[in-house]
Amino acid sequence: MQWVEYCNSPAGSTTLAEARRAAGFPQPFNVNYWGVGNESWGCGGNFEPAEYAMEFRRYATWVPGYGRELGFVASGPSDFNYDWTAGFFEAMAKQDPHFRVPALNPYDYVAALLRLRHGPGRAARRQKRTSGENNAS
Repeated sequence: MQWVEYCNSPAGSTTLAEARRAAGFPQPFNVNYWGVGNESWGCGGNFEPAEYAMEFRRYATWVPGYGRELGFVASGPSDFNYDWTAGFFEAMAKQDPHFRVPALNPYDYVAALLRLRHGPGRAARRQKRTSGENNAS
């Protein structure tokens, strides 16, 4: 959060804005997009997807915008761990009904990742399984 203050707080408004000025940058940088965490699946917290979703939402809700609408970027798994990614998206959607992946819902996103990695067959099977089409009534 200190980086957001350093980069975006108005000139002269905070101690970190003064530090920015002293470094030769009197005006804010006006950064719009911020990454939340790093390697959240491992050494960055070893979070389960739902835990990371909670921390992501907590940070994104609390960080001041300094007059800017900020966007936040989540860190994903270290490999093609589609279940971790899907679990994160599902937890975000449960916590915030307005959460959206741009142009994709979590299942379509995971299916797109699977198609890239394994071709359309596995992606279609995964999508059926996660959407409940194979569940017996």
